Amino acid sequence: MVENSLNVDLQTLVNEFNQLSCERLNDLLDLRDASPFSTAWLSARAEIPEGPPPTQLQEIFIAVSQATDQHEIASYVADDLELIFNAQQNQSDNPFVKQLAKSYAQGHFPYQPGEPSKQENE
Repeated sequence: MVENSLNVDLQTLVNEFNQLSCERLNDLLDLRDASPFSTAWLSARAEIPEGPPPTQLQEIFIAVSQATDQHEIASYVADDLELIFNAQQNQSDNPFVKQLAKSYAQGHFPYQPGEPSKQENE
C-alpha cells in the first residue's frame, strides 16, 4: 500500500504566494483555466480513479487560503494535491500529474503544463 503522504514544500509555496499581488494571483488562475493546462488537468482527472483524500489536505488548504486570501487558489491547490495523491495510490505514471507533483515538491504553484512553474513578482 502507498503511504498517505504528499511531498509538498508548503513553506516555500506559502512564501511564494505571499509575494504575489492579487492581480498576479488572478492571472495565474486565468492561465490555469485556459488550454492547454485545463485540458491536461481534466484529462488526467478523468483517467485517474478517485480515492479518499490525503490527510494533509485541510491543513494545506487553510495555509494557502490564509496566504492568498483567495479560496479559489486554495481550492486549486487542494484539487491538484488530491489528483497527485490519487495518482500515487493508483500507481499512475501520468506525465502531467508527475509534473504537478514536481512543481509542488519544489514549492511552486503550477500553471503551465510541461515544466515546474515559478511565479514572477509582478
